Amino acid sequence: MIKNKAFKGLFIYKKTALFGMKKYLWFWLFSFLFLPGQARPLDDPDEFSRRHELSLAYGFLPITGWMDSFAGLFTDKSGFASGRSHTSGWGAVSICYNFSMNRKVAFGGMYTCSGMKEAVASGNRPTGKFSTRFHTVMPVLKFSWYSRPKVLLYTRAGIGIVISTQQESGFVEKTYSRKNAYLAWQCSPVGIEVGTGFAGFAEIGIGNAGLLSAGLRYRF
Repeated sequence: MIKNKAFKGLFIYKKTALFGMKKYLWFWLFSFLFLPGQARPLDDPDEFSRRHELSLAYGFLPITGWMDSFAGLFTDKSGFASGRSHTSGWGAVSICYNFSMNRKVAFGGMYTCSGMKEAVASGNRPTGKFSTRFHTVMPVLKFSWYSRPKVLLYTRAGIGIVISTQQESGFVEKTYSRKNAYLAWQCSPVGIEVGTGFAGFAEIGIGNAGLLSAGLRYRF
């Protein structure tokens, strides 16, 4: 009788211990998968206390320059269509702020400015020109998927609105100005940062911030 009670008590103890261990393993797995920033030890105890980021970047070949190559900007309000044109433009200058919610995920906003000019000619005679500026505002999400003390690999994406301001001159006596609003977006699947408080970074992606962008980031 005593032996049976002992075996029964041992069985209940083992079952309770196993159940507790399973709960601990599930908790550890959840923390590892969904709270990775909190699960691993700090290389620099003060690094994660700096949750704010400011960055300044220049991007080559923003999608706003591609759109206007096919958007029919060579037609003015009187229906004039050009024979040929010369396009010149500059890339996208971006200012971005991020707040790190944990070691993996940061959320913030980006402002981007870009522009282009079109000189239109009929034969060898200049007939007019267009000047367009693009102002983009969008919320952005940054996911860091590889981290070392001075190297970070990440993915960034955002969606927002771009407002274009266009001026047309030379086709008629008046100079026309008009504004349009479009959907704005940026998807950069691969980005790299090198540094800690101050860092240089580069991204490859597509959207309003450029096909290839590079700049400086400050964390505080």
